[in-house]
Amino acid sequence: TASTGCTATTIQTITVGGFPTPAILPTPACLGTATSLSDGSLSAPGDPITSWNWSMPGGTPSADTTQNTSTLYTTTGAHTVTLTVTSQQGCKATINQQVLVYKLPVPDFSAPDSGCSPVCVNYMDLSSSTDGTLNDWQWTFTGGSPSNATGQVPPQVCYNTPGNYSVSLTVTSQYKCKASITLPMIKVFPWPTADFCVTPPIQ
Repeated sequence: TASTGCTATTIQTITVGGFPTPAILPTPACLGTATSLSDGSLSAPGDPITSWNWSMPGGTPSADTTQNTSTLYTTTGAHTVTLTVTSQQGCKATINQQVLVYKLPVPDFSAPDSGCSPVCVNYMDLSSSTDGTLNDWQWTFTGGSPSNATGQVPPQVCYNTPGNYSVSLTVTSQYKCKASITLPMIKVFPWPTADFCVTPPIQ
């Protein structure tokens, strides 16, 4: 109001934006492989997200500022990941989320065998898995027939040629965690060759 009694009014519209909604889309990993972390955040209308700050304690790297990232953990179990997103207007929001790193399965199979050719063996799977069940077995029988097989119970394998042979087994869990083992298993010996002579009697 001026001294003359005149009054003026100004009306200004102020827009108050909403906060972004942070979200983490992790891909569970097996020990020894990187955990992928994708940004699933939603921005407020008209205020796009412009920066991302990741915190991943215990992982390598332990921090990142890209929209999507990955990190490698050296221990299994649950790990906490923190994502802070910032919008163009400076609005921030943070989320904490646990991600899982699964243990590898432990491949194993029955004891070695040996004998004269042919040696035929029925292998028994002794593998185990702490995290999830096993759902795939890949066998390799070097020098054997058949030379490879799939499934927990492979067919009988025969070795016809003398020598020392190894067997390999790769097992996979329901979380796609793989582990392999190769063991010297088979010794195949040649049959002995009979040899003798007869000395005629002395007359």
